[in-house]
Amino acid sequence: LSSFYSMMKAYAEHLHFVFLTGVTRLSGLSVFSGLNNITNLTLKDEFCDICGYTQKELEKYFDEHIKRLAKSEKSTFKKTLADIKEWYDGYTWDGKTSVYNPYSTLMLFDNLRFGNYWSNTGSPSFLVDYFKRNDVSKNIIFESKEVTAQTLEEYGGSEYSEYTLLFQAGYLTIDKKTKSGKVIKYELCCPNLEVEYSYAFYVLSGTLNIDNYNTLTKLHNKIQNAMFNLDNERLADIFSYAFSIIPNEIIRREKIGGTEFLYHTSLLLFLVGNTFKVNAGESTRVGRSDIVIECEKETFVVAELKYINDAGKANERAAKSLDKALTQIEKKKYCDKYKHREDCKRIITLAIVFVDKGAKIFCKLKDFWRRKI
Repeated sequence: LSSFYSMMKAYAEHLHFVFLTGVTRLSGLSVFSGLNNITNLTLKDEFCDICGYTQKELEKYFDEHIKRLAKSEKSTFKKTLADIKEWYDGYTWDGKTSVYNPYSTLMLFDNLRFGNYWSNTGSPSFLVDYFKRNDVSKNIIFESKEVTAQTLEEYGGSEYSEYTLLFQAGYLTIDKKTKSGKVIKYELCCPNLEVEYSYAFYVLSGTLNIDNYNTLTKLHNKIQNAMFNLDNERLADIFSYAFSIIPNEIIRREKIGGTEFLYHTSLLLFLVGNTFKVNAGESTRVGRSDIVIECEKETFVVAELKYINDAGKANERAAKSLDKALTQIEKKKYCDKYKHREDCKRIITLAIVFVDKGAKIFCKLKDFWRRKI
């Protein structure tokens, strides 16, 4: 490549525009020594919409495809448009202009079915290997993070920042761009549902060494029905099955940040892997919820997790912890912000207690609020 780029430089007078793209920025490496006048366009505002479809372009050029998809989904044009946006939009490099993933959008219109097409374009083995080596936080994608441009553009060989990797590989994008003096800061977030599902797939199946992950991704309706019907035992059984296949060496690993942390983050990934939209660590004026799950039928499930280290008198202690968790949700007003959302008609509170490294799991559901018609 170095020889090839050197030849290009020699014929620069004949080149009008050369566009190089990939995952990781390599402009500081010797491979480009023969082509030393590269301009990095990644964070330049004027080029923020060149690698995807804008909302205007989607509606203008794919109008007939959207109508066909709406018919196939037995849905309205407006609702289908909103679903496409939730699944495949959200990439932005200036914090304002967002674009749709072009490959996934085309695959959606070709198959007339919402799905995770992006993960099939390539297996990010380097990302999974990095997580295995470094035990970085597995819920990193669920919470926003503020970084500088240097973090987003750096290349350090084997010494990566997890935020650098996730941004450059497309798992994180820019949510907000702010300026403090002369320093520009970027707040990162996950672009869309498709990316969340891809992340959960690779991290849960790779980092936790779960071989039969595909089996775990077929439980969506069973989980949802258990929550809708306030079926405590059924939901506990499903979670117990899911966590029973986490290898014992993973549970015993102290570097991972503690057992409660393991089950919290694993539950997040498990729910996302089963195509639930989840919010982690939603803050209120007096507290911070563990997990909020968005379900069908405009239902939100607000969950609080507890962990008991000793299995002695498990049933009795779990019952007290379950009640304590539900009281905490109500006392710290975790549900209040959802009552005012137009897309919320029902709120269910959920307490989950893990006992003795997940040997037992207890659940308690409560019908907390319904919108009066």
